[in-house]
Amino acid sequence: MREAVEAVLREVPAGPIESAIRAVLSESRLAGAEVGAWLRRQAARVGPDTEPAGSDDEPPALSEIAARLRHAVEGVEEDHFAELRLRLTERLAPR
Repeated sequence: MREAVEAVLREVPAGPIESAIRAVLSESRLAGAEVGAWLRRQAARVGPDTEPAGSDDEPPALSEIAARLRHAVEGVEEDHFAELRLRLTERLAPR
């Protein structure tokens, strides 16, 4: 699967998706610092018996960034996703 995905991404540039994500993340640098600190705290408390943190524990910036990323990716033309799906289906089809 990974090989097929990588081959498709070499054939069909991920530019529109990358641009959308890059724009959101560059606008979110300060929020990114808050999320980074939260992720470091989460990583420090992870152990074999650790329960995942609930969404109540998440910094508000994380939800904001996620919503902005979702909105940005949804703005990418459907034709781009259709081309990605078609190429991946072709790669994964039995020969």
